[in-house]
Amino acid sequence: MKRLARLVLLLLLVYASPDGRAQPGHDDAGFLSDYPSVERVRADFAARADAAPAWEIDARTAGRVRLLAETLEETWSGPPGGASFEEVAPAGARRLHESYMREFERIYASKRPPSQRECNGRSIAEQQAMGTCALVNFFDTIGRYHQGAEETRETAALYFAPSYQDRFIHLSPGRQQEAAEARQAEEARQAQARAADEADRTRWKWLNALTMAAVVGVFSAVLFVAGILLLRKAFRLHHEASVYEFENTTDGGVVQFADHASAVRHRNRKDFAPRLISLALVLLLAGSGGLFVAFLVATTGSF
Repeated sequence: MKRLARLVLLLLLVYASPDGRAQPGHDDAGFLSDYPSVERVRADFAARADAAPAWEIDARTAGRVRLLAETLEETWSGPPGGASFEEVAPAGARRLHESYMREFERIYASKRPPSQRECNGRSIAEQQAMGTCALVNFFDTIGRYHQGAEETRETAALYFAPSYQDRFIHLSPGRQQEAAEARQAEEARQAQARAADEADRTRWKWLNALTMAAVVGVFSAVLFVAGILLLRKAFRLHHEASVYEFENTTDGGVVQFADHASAVRHRNRKDFAPRLISLALVLLLAGSGGLFVAFLVATTGSF
């Protein structure tokens, strides 16, 4: 069991680095001799050229040698910040890489077809739609043979043994681009999910805040109305007591009462009115404060 675990760990270290970049496997150097020379790549295209113009042979050659060069880089490149291709790759891989890139740069710089008059001034999309603009077709052909999935499979089948073809395709720039796009798509999906979660949290936050504001507002409004009613009641009692004293006070300043019950009612009015005023002011203050808090909660969404 321990031996099996060690074998699995060794395979993981051989074929993948911690950041997901491909690492050289024990078979990569053995298949290095299968990488074709620049001359063979061009000869293979020329043999199947039929009536293809010279610029198309050049474009296919440039795209394929770029594919081969970048696959070599991916095979023997360490993780970011680690050893570079020049430091890790065998001498044969470095020589092949140099010859591929030299041929690519030569074709890219000096073998472009001239721009046609009918294509001048048109956008790239328009020229691609026309299908007859050689310069745009030149660059499209390079890109297709550099990163196209079908062209990558064709290159793998043409030059490498069946046992290594999947490995070559896995290391190719097109597959790496697909992996990068998949990672970007996943990151975008996660960002959208986080944004949706944040929107839900914000929506629930506002809903809770508005609910709280409504509850506090209604309760505060009740307190405020009750304070107004009590204040009116207090003023009415005070007014009734003042009227009674005005109408029933003798010249000597003595308030007269018809009976004991009248005296008790008058005293209660005078004693109860100030207390009602105090209570009414408390209710008004609490109600107005609560309404202000409800307004803040409703407008800021926090409580």
